[in-house]
Amino acid sequence: LSRAQPARVTGCWPAAGRSSAGADGGATWLPVLTGVSMWALAKVPGGYAADGNRRDRSASPVLAVSSDGVRWTTRAATSPRSNGGQPFGVGYRFALSGLGPHAVGVAVTDPVAGVTGAPPLRSTDGGRHWTPMSLRTASSGLSMAPGERAIFVTAPGRGSDCAGAVYRSTDSGARWQLLAGSCQPYPLTAVQFRTARKGIAAAACQPSSAAAR
Repeated sequence: LSRAQPARVTGCWPAAGRSSAGADGGATWLPVLTGVSMWALAKVPGGYAADGNRRDRSASPVLAVSSDGVRWTTRAATSPRSNGGQPFGVGYRFALSGLGPHAVGVAVTDPVAGVTGAPPLRSTDGGRHWTPMSLRTASSGLSMAPGERAIFVTAPGRGSDCAGAVYRSTDSGARWQLLAGSCQPYPLTAVQFRTARKGIAAAACQPSSAAAR
C-alpha cells in the first residue's frame, strides 16, 4: 500500500494508498505498507482493512488493518483451499464489521480475478480464520450495512424467473434469507446498502439497463 507519489502498478498487483494527511484530495501518495501484495481494500468501521499475501511467501494470506491508514497491523489469515479455488487473500473481495479480534467478516470471489470454484467465506474472529458460508452460491455482490448487523450478498434464487437475487443475514453470515422482492431474470453482480432497509443491486448484463432497487 502507498500514500504519495503517483499510484503505480507492480506486475499484476494494483497499487493502493492513502492521501497524505487526507487534505489534498489524493493528489500525492506515500508508502505505508510494504512486504505485502494486497488484493482488496475495504473501508470498515473504525478504519481500513486489506487482504493479500506476504511477498516472501506467496501462499501466506494476510489481513492488514489500520485505524488511520498510516500504521498497519497484519494478521495471518487461514482458509480452506477447495474446489480448485484460491485461499483468502487472492481473488476475494470482503466486508468486515470492525478492526477488533471479534469482528465479523464475509468474503466473496472477485470477478476481476477470474477465480472459479472458490467458496464464499465468513469469519467471526477479526479475519484470522475463514470458513465456507452456508450460502455456497453467493457471487460477487457484497454489502454490510454501516452500523448494522445485516449483511447482504447476491446469489441465484429459486426458479427460472429468479436467476439473480439478494440474500440477507442477521447472524454474522450463519444463515441467509432470500429477499423475494429482489428476484431478477438475470444474475446480479453487485449490491450496496446504505442502511439495513435501503439498498440497490445491479447486474453486468441484463435485458434492460435498469438496476434493481
